[in-house]
Amino acid sequence: MVALNKPSGLQVLPKGIFQQRTVLAQLQWKEWKMPPSSCSKRKNVQLHPVPVHRLGRGTSGLLLCAKTKLAKVQLASYFAEGAANAEKKRMWLLNP
Repeated sequence: MVALNKPSGLQVLPKGIFQQRTVLAQLQWKEWKMPPSSCSKRKNVQLHPVPVHRLGRGTSGLLLCAKTKLAKVQLASYFAEGAANAEKKRMWLLNP
């Protein structure tokens, strides 16, 4: 996992006129430029750097990114589970 301090104005995923200057493009470029020996300690792990969630282009803040497909799946499930638990708690607080 990689945690990034995303500044306001930076698009996370390609969309519209924002195709190259995105967090996703920078993550993939960084991994592509690194020598193979430094990319991963495990040789059988396929690198696949992607954001786990998104922040709007105008929003700054902490952005979590997965380095592998497996990490993306696991982190996304943690976010989904957390969102479901937050909704249950909100409903309980509104209707005790």
